[in-house]
Amino acid sequence: MDEASRLPQVWRIPSWQPAALILVATALLAYDIYGSPSVGALIMTIVITVASLIGAFLAVRFLLVADDDGIWVRSAVSQHLVEWSDVADIEVTHVRGTTSTVRITRLDGTFVDVPPSLLQPALPTGARKALAVVSTVARRLNELAARAP
Repeated sequence: MDEASRLPQVWRIPSWQPAALILVATALLAYDIYGSPSVGALIMTIVITVASLIGAFLAVRFLLVADDDGIWVRSAVSQHLVEWSDVADIEVTHVRGTTSTVRITRLDGTFVDVPPSLLQPALPTGARKALAVVSTVARRLNELAARAP
């Protein structure tokens, strides 16, 4: 059995991203505490710190797992399981601008969208390459769904 067909398959945001955001927040908080920033700089650093911590939380929270039970999608505030027997279709769908994601449609017509930031490349890339990355994930999920009992 090759790597692409083993379960569980897990997609997550690289761990260096939330770590870097937490490091930025820590450095800015240290500057606010031990430095003597002006009021404007203090407000700016607090806003950047809060945004960094929110970004780190989201980066750790987003998760896509294909295992023996089905496909698990965890977003910022919710978690969904689509069992293999309930999967009707897995396709790439356009979200906004040049952003696309994977949509998992159930037999009853409801669907679950994977958070786009989870599947998009970590480094800046062109729209075609980003679409190819998302399409590869959708294709792999389709292959797993076809083999599921």
